[in-house]
Order: sequence, then C-alpha cells, then structure tokens
Amino acid sequence: MVRIINKEKQKEPEIKLDEKSKALLQIIGIIIADNPKAIQELLEEYSVELTENSTDKELTEKLLSAIGECNKQFNNDLTRIILDCTLENGYDSFDFKSLFNKGGDSGAEESEGSSNGGGGGLWAGIANAVGGIAGSIGSGKRAREEATSKTLQGIYAYKAQMAANQQSKGKNKMYMLIALFVLLGLAIAALAFFNKKELQQPIPLKA
Repeated sequence: MVRIINKEKQKEPEIKLDEKSKALLQIIGIIIADNPKAIQELLEEYSVELTENSTDKELTEKLLSAIGECNKQFNNDLTRIILDCTLENGYDSFDFKSLFNKGGDSGAEESEGSSNGGGGGLWAGIANAVGGIAGSIGSGKRAREEATSKTLQGIYAYKAQMAANQQSKGKNKMYMLIALFVLLGLAIAALAFFNKKELQQPIPLKA
C-alpha cells in the first residue's frame, strides 16, 4: 500500500515595505492631494478608467494597482511626476535628497535616470523606491493594504496642514482688524476728549 501525502503549496512570503517605500507613499499621497490632475492624466494616459469626479481614495487605489503591474514605463513616468512636484513645491515634511539621492545599485540605473531628465542619483533613488513598492504590492494583500494606508495618511496629513494654515491666516487677519479698530477707537476717543477740553476753556472777556 502506497501512502500518499498531500503537500500544500507553500506561499511565498509577502515583501514588506521598507522605510523609503513608506516615505515615498506618503509623498505620493501629498501629490494626489496637491496635484490630482497630474495623477489623473497619468492614469488616463495608460487607459486606467476613472469616474468623473475621482475621490482621493479612488486615485490612490487605481494608482497603486497600476504601480503593482510593474510596467517600467508607467513607473518611470510616475517617478518623473514625483520628482517634478517635489522639487517644485519642496514639501516641508520630507528631506528628499537624504532619502533618495543615493542612486541605484548600478551605474546603468544612474545613467538611465540622467537620460530620463531627472536629477541623476535622485531620480534613480525615487525610481528604485517605486520599484520596491511595486514588488511589495504584487506580493500580497497585506502589503497592498499597508501601501494604501500610507498613501492615504499622506493625503490626510497634507489636507490637515493646509486647513491649519488657512485657519492661522484667518486668525491673523482677525487680530489685525481688532488692532485696527482698537487704534481707531483710541484716536476717536482722544479727538473727542480734545474737543471737549477746548469747549470747557473759558472765553477771555474783551477789555
């Protein structure tokens, strides 16, 4: 009698997101919040269908799905958008040069980065991080959920910061108006006091 042992096919372990990938996902979230048109145009260029009024969540999910396809040209185009947006706006929370300006593992990647109009080592560093995200997303559901969470964190953090800035500007305007009214009130009170004092002075009699 032959004993048959059913061996379950072992699943490959999911690839975890490294710190650079997590930071880049938050940056991508900021770009989605700050410049959604650039992301929409990129997705539409690669025939990704979007609803008429795409939400932040929809853009996030569609973009991550596209990254997960590991289309090199798509990821290169995304890298260019990230580089253009970050260098143009200089988002305060991230030091891009220290995070991504270490280039790739090979000189070929460096030269490719330069030929794509990027910042040499900076371009290659971002491109490698995008590739890392693609590998993680494609390895399992948990990694994809974490990637979605990190991207949405970037969106919400950026919007909260913008709201706080607007509120601060509104408060400053209010304080300026209050100060102006106080000064105006003091000037009117001083003028009234001066006029009252003038009226109270006795009129000299003619000899």
